[in-house]
Amino acid sequence: MEQVIHSRIGFTWRGRQIIARLEIKKAIIGPITYTVFANKSSAIYLFRKIEGTWQLVYGSPPDDLKIALIESLSSKFELDNV
Repeated sequence: MEQVIHSRIGFTWRGRQIIARLEIKKAIIGPITYTVFANKSSAIYLFRKIEGTWQLVYGSPPDDLKIALIESLSSKFELDNV
């Protein structure tokens, strides 16, 4: 059974402060999946922290957005505590 937590994540991108919806899925086995939902589009981005490295596993954000999201996820979930 997986646990789903709904939250928000804040980050700065291209000089703007952005707050996006965040869904965290914790499965019994496997990595935690962090899904970031874009506010004004249907874009979604899935990230996982695998062996200490954040990885984009779904979506095609611009490189600077990807970096901003990973930095924000890293600072918010540094020890994988939700």
